[in-house]
Amino acid sequence: VTYEAERTGLHYVRVFRTTRMGVPDYRIAVTVGGAQQQGDCADNDPNEPNESAREGLDYDDAASEGVGLCAMDEDWFVVVPTPNSVIAANLEAIPIENGEFFADVRLDIIAADGETVLASGEQFLDSLDAQTEPVLSSEEHYVRVRSASSNGYIYDLVVFIF
Repeated sequence: VTYEAERTGLHYVRVFRTTRMGVPDYRIAVTVGGAQQQGDCADNDPNEPNESAREGLDYDDAASEGVGLCAMDEDWFVVVPTPNSVIAANLEAIPIENGEFFADVRLDIIAADGETVLASGEQFLDSLDAQTEPVLSSEEHYVRVRSASSNGYIYDLVVFIF
């Protein structure tokens, strides 16, 4: 059976039998792959270069689904909050070949100075979630996705300002 997922994330395989006869005996092997994951992770990152706050892309104009994150890579996005609003981000990712998402990938929301981390991603179900306290200024802030390992990933990023 071949299944082509429309987006990254958690998917389930359900096995059932159609008769009540005998003891079920089966083996299952699942292979994750596909066109989106082929080649170098940079092939799947139309946002490059966005390696720093200075090169960060406006989140509203950037690709944020199915984006490649290379080994030891950083992707920066610019968000502009209104005064007293909260910035929240959600990140889901799957490895291109190997890797452990929660050990290898980081999500940070960074202040207007480009250095101060206001919130870091915490594991929630199958994603990393980060949320700031209300920010006082309407200056540019940043969302950074980074790989802290030698593994590449394909990710989806969603940013909310409320």
